[in-house]
Amino acid sequence: MLFVEHITIILFISLNVMCTPRKVQIFDLLNVLLTGPGTKKEEIKADGMLRCTLFCISNDQCRSVSYEKDTKTCYIHHVTFTSPDVDLEFDSKYMSTEVPGTNDDGFLAFRGTAHVGSNAYDSWNNTGHNDLATLTSDTIECLTVKFPSSCNKHFRSWRLDDWNNISKVKFTFYNNYQLVFYVTFNATGTNHRDEAFQIPRILDSTAKELVGYNGPIQIDSTKGLSYCFRRFYLSPFLLNCESDLSWFAVLDDAGNPECCLFDRTGTHPRFAYTKTGNAVKFGDIDRTGFAQVFAVFITYGSN
Repeated sequence: MLFVEHITIILFISLNVMCTPRKVQIFDLLNVLLTGPGTKKEEIKADGMLRCTLFCISNDQCRSVSYEKDTKTCYIHHVTFTSPDVDLEFDSKYMSTEVPGTNDDGFLAFRGTAHVGSNAYDSWNNTGHNDLATLTSDTIECLTVKFPSSCNKHFRSWRLDDWNNISKVKFTFYNNYQLVFYVTFNATGTNHRDEAFQIPRILDSTAKELVGYNGPIQIDSTKGLSYCFRRFYLSPFLLNCESDLSWFAVLDDAGNPECCLFDRTGTHPRFAYTKTGNAVKFGDIDRTGFAQVFAVFITYGSN
């Protein structure tokens, strides 16, 4: 049986470990073992997963831990679930959790998978749905940004519904495990998962013109251009298919035959982004990229 629990720790705890303690807020406890580069950098005997997690909090190099229940062994990892080359194994003998640092992307809250035939936006808005509760050996890679992988669906975490003390949201696009596009938003003061998605809130991006951008804004919303199913859409200018400019969008469905050819082409969803750093016409295949994975990370204000 899958073990999923959320725990909250809001105190500075040193546990007599000679490291700078970190203040960390929310964890997932999962039947997962991490393997690969950066994993199992240290082994510690610990009487329970909570103590194992507290060791990680007190270690500046620790980004996640795996606790082997039978041997009461705590494995310290210097990587998170989504770090490059990390493999996740579904294994009921272990419990694992992440403790990302302030310079990490944060916790994976959503993972959209290209070409699976279901709308990413519908999954994003499926309030109450938590894919962590139904992880299996076949879907464990939905916790990563790998592609191809065994994940053939969209992943949605409970974190999207528990929107408290969020400081940053990072929208990312990946091809072959390589980050090809991102936008980081300031989420401080937001009360809902969609509120941060506004151009004036942008802190950083591969599209450098978006940082401090003061030009025209046609659409900057997760709902996007709904009649064409362009979701998570940032656009400075909309007029017609030959003139529309965009930085990125989730093209969720072929839907409306009156929409542009790029809206209706291929197997959906498709994750379009500019390869130039400037807003582009999505019909321009030389300047438009299409990602395999669309992932959203959140960082808590107390990290």
